[in-house]
Amino acid sequence: MPFQKGHKDFRTPEGLKRMGEKMRLILKGRKITWDTPTSFKKGHAMSLETREKISINNGRGMLGKHQTEVSKEKNRLAHIGIKQSKETIEKKRLANLGQKRSPEFCLKMSLKKPTVHSLEARQKMRNSRLNYMESGKSIMYNTRPELKMKDLLDKLGVEYVFQKRILDYFVDFFIPSKNLIIEVDGNYWHNYPYGTEKDKIRDIRLKAEGYEVLRFWESDILKMEAIQI
Repeated sequence: MPFQKGHKDFRTPEGLKRMGEKMRLILKGRKITWDTPTSFKKGHAMSLETREKISINNGRGMLGKHQTEVSKEKNRLAHIGIKQSKETIEKKRLANLGQKRSPEFCLKMSLKKPTVHSLEARQKMRNSRLNYMESGKSIMYNTRPELKMKDLLDKLGVEYVFQKRILDYFVDFFIPSKNLIIEVDGNYWHNYPYGTEKDKIRDIRLKAEGYEVLRFWESDILKMEAIQI
């Protein structure tokens, strides 16, 4: 090879450094294509089969390859704090648009074990979500029962805070003058008429902090009048 000529020590660190510098100078300012002969591959023409293999491998990326846990951790740390531009997100969305997953892929994903997060990780994710909601950036849609409760409280002239963060929760209505929390429970999501264990634990925690908690079922609120509250 021309760039090794006269360099008996090209396998040493110094020799490799000189070889790399020569390669850089050779390639500098040149547009390399399949048909461009390079000095370090002079006389070695690639067959169509070889070109096709390289093309397929370049398109596959990491498909079928397995990374070590060390590599995964390095990749994770390298991407911390990196935010994708709107243009990049849009490009990815358009690239995935209309793509259909093969039955084999769907089966593989269905058999994949779910990720089990530690208590610390779950708490971090919960706090992150609460902070995002509290920032006002998230869009909260009012349900019919919530709108009815708003109307009832407004008719009574009660001052309240809607979606107030208390402890690790967002309560539906908080009345500061009474230190009172009003929760509006959908029949389906809150297991009418029994309630859920999560709601019971939530009530115990809030009451332990000195709050009074009242819960109203969706089906009851929609039939209520202001005087009944």
